Amino acid sequence: AYNNRGTFYINQGDVSKSLSDFTKAIELDSKFVMAYRNRAYLYRMTGEKDKALADEKTAETLEKNP
Repeated sequence: AYNNRGTFYINQGDVSKSLSDFTKAIELDSKFVMAYRNRAYLYRMTGEKDKALADEKTAETLEKNP
């Protein structure tokens, strides 16, 4: 639910709420690949490249080792 709402907030242009929801989705399920991908996208949008790379790496690891 949090990942979906985060996506809604991206479409509304609310980066802060979207980031909060993706983070909550990850807190609830640390193996939620799409939430990591979505949060990485937001980090890239806001210029936080190191955080984006970390989330992308986590997502790739989870995809290889579900």
